[in-house]
Amino acid sequence: MIQLTPQQIEAVAASGDNPPTLFDPNTQTTYVLLRKDAYDELTAGSVGQAEVERLAAAIDWKSAREALRPPQQWFEGDEPKPF
Repeated sequence: MIQLTPQQIEAVAASGDNPPTLFDPNTQTTYVLLRKDAYDELTAGSVGQAEVERLAAAIDWKSAREALRPPQQWFEGDEPKPF
């Protein structure tokens, strides 16, 4: 873990509600400094998405299409169809 310098602490305090940005002149890269709780909240969805994609990859979709056909009543009547 990198500890903030006094100058960086002042920059964080001065940034208010906006996260401060950091610039690396060696790589010409700009970074955004987030509190850990904000980062965790942002990445929680992507971790969940990765799990969904992993589980979806494990499904035999050809067999599922044949075995899990929608009920016929979905196709009957004049109401809008879900597809």
